[in-house]
Amino acid sequence: MPPGEKTYYGQCNQICGVNHSFMPIVVKALARDKYEKWLLEAKKDFALSDGPDYIQLASVKK
Repeated sequence: MPPGEKTYYGQCNQICGVNHSFMPIVVKALARDKYEKWLLEAKKDFALSDGPDYIQLASVKK
């Protein structure tokens, strides 16, 4: 990685539930231009759809 870019590894340290020892954390520090490129792509990749905020799983007819 170029200077100033680094990957950090960690683990959840909050004891608010079970299996916290299985919650690894990865943080990547990027150069500003790479971060801005990633951010634009992430907004598309992780954006909510234009559809409804719910999914109808089943219905009952009488």
